[in-house]
Amino acid sequence: MELQAANILNEAYCKGLREQLAFREGKKDRKGKGRRLMGDGLPVLLSGNDFYERVVEFDRENTKKEKRKEAQKANKEGRKAELEEWKNKVQERQVAV
Repeated sequence: MELQAANILNEAYCKGLREQLAFREGKKDRKGKGRRLMGDGLPVLLSGNDFYERVVEFDRENTKKEKRKEAQKANKEGRKAELEEWKNKVQERQVAV
């Protein structure tokens, strides 16, 4: 009976460790992706069509990210203004009551 309980606890502990390890590995993959043009650490021939296509794609992705960030910032500022307006209206109603 004790052996079964110990086995169950050990399995639960190992499951938690596997989940943590998978999360860390996934986080590492997400973090490095997109920051480097040639991020695999291997030597690269800096001429040829393949490299040029990677540079073009890298620039395209960076411009998309910049546009997305600017749009998010504009949306955030718009929401902030609307929230202030809403708070003022609520405050006016509370004063009127």
